[in-house]
Amino acid sequence: MAGAISDELRSALREVAGDTCEYCRLPQSMTLHKHEPDHIIAVQHGGETELQNLALACMRCNRH
Repeated sequence: MAGAISDELRSALREVAGDTCEYCRLPQSMTLHKHEPDHIIAVQHGGETELQNLALACMRCNRH
């Protein structure tokens, strides 16, 4: 599946982001839902599923 994100990549992303939404800076500890990886450049537009193209986003920011 294109764009599938491995557990190792998710873990590295959480570490880089400090378990904080990279858009609004909301800490993971302040939410009911887990923060999600967000492709900065979407796969459908040629973005790769790699750490440099991912941002950790809270549910609200990722849906926006």
